[in-house]
Amino acid sequence: MTDRKKIAAQARTWIGTRFHHQGRVKKNTENSGGCDCIGLIVGVVDELGIEFQGRKLSDYDRTDYAKVPDGKELMDAFSNYMQPIDFADVEPGDILMFRFEKDPQHVGIVGEYSSQELSIIHCYMQAKKVVEHILDDHWKSRVVGGFRIIS
Repeated sequence: MTDRKKIAAQARTWIGTRFHHQGRVKKNTENSGGCDCIGLIVGVVDELGIEFQGRKLSDYDRTDYAKVPDGKELMDAFSNYMQPIDFADVEPGDILMFRFEKDPQHVGIVGEYSSQELSIIHCYMQAKKVVEHILDDHWKSRVVGGFRIIS
């Protein structure tokens, strides 16, 4: 399994973790945990032991952002630690950034269903938990950036 496919597989183990703004805790047999979209990515990457310049992603993490994060700051942070890629080059395990109105506000991990369709694994506030669903035209229209984790 490639590193990127390991990222997608690990993200699936977070499905069902409840939404909690600025949370970084995966669900387990004793509690429902709590994370947001950024917390999911930080948690998955740390669980896999992926490092950035010799440090865990959580070492760079911040939890002082608003529920609607600053889009430019979010894009800059991801660009600093990950390789920007074109949407046409996205594969399972890559990260997508989405806009909800005009600015980037949300991130998720690309997965793949057995039908070879891409999916998105993300902590979606409206669903109140980490979910996975097809990366359909609605979600594709919201993509503002793609990123590849390079350690």
